[in-house]
Amino acid sequence: MEERQTFEQGGYQADLAFIHNAGFTHLARNAAQILLQELPPPPGLVVDLGCGGGTLLKMMVEAGYDAHGIDLSEAMIELARRAVPSGTFRCQSILDAEIPPCIAVTAIGEVFYYLFDASHSLERLDALFRR
Repeated sequence: MEERQTFEQGGYQADLAFIHNAGFTHLARNAAQILLQELPPPPGLVVDLGCGGGTLLKMMVEAGYDAHGIDLSEAMIELARRAVPSGTFRCQSILDAEIPPCIAVTAIGEVFYYLFDASHSLERLDALFRR
């Protein structure tokens, strides 16, 4: 049986976080533009699960919203904190994350099926969706 690589074994460290952030920000930017058309006017908190480098949250803050990001990768959280100094960020699994009261929860890209999280399972995803 093939063993899954966890973040502790490598995963998104600084080099891969930089590459991912540089190469996939277009998806978060496009999603943010759509979300901004659907949200009620500010203020309000937007929570981004698997926030990566903070691209979506940066656009939310620029539009007047508050930002809260959660990501399993400390390297990604570091990028997000630099991109969105006024945001709050937690480095933890989205599967365990307490989601604060907010006007929107986002999860852009491949967040729900990253297998770097050793605790990933369909049951845990189901529990997240129920929250």
